[in-house]
Amino acid sequence: MMNECPFCKSELKISELTCSKCGTILRGDFRGCDFCKLAEEDLNFIKVFLKSHGSIKEVEKELGISYPTVKNRLNQIISSLGIETKGSLNKEERLEVLGRLEKGELTLQQTLSLLEGKK
Repeated sequence: MMNECPFCKSELKISELTCSKCGTILRGDFRGCDFCKLAEEDLNFIKVFLKSHGSIKEVEKELGISYPTVKNRLNQIISSLGIETKGSLNKEERLEVLGRLEKGELTLQQTLSLLEGKK
């Protein structure tokens, strides 16, 4: 589904719904679901994830991607949906952690643990 104006990039609103069987048209101000905002690729990923009952190993196999890629995709989709997870860092906190890694204040393992919400 198209979510933004191709000209000015503003958010598109749903203003008309049409029944495919009888042709009834409803006009108004309708809101799409949160998942409607996701790219087709993200929706496919979610379908694979659900089909595998949340098994990251199964997602890895079916999509041919690595464990870190699966985790990154999940985190990206969670963030896109505006879901705050327990122990999750906001953007500023993540940047701070990465800055500490860059300065040598943290090891890579410490950084990964902090980014994954582990203390």
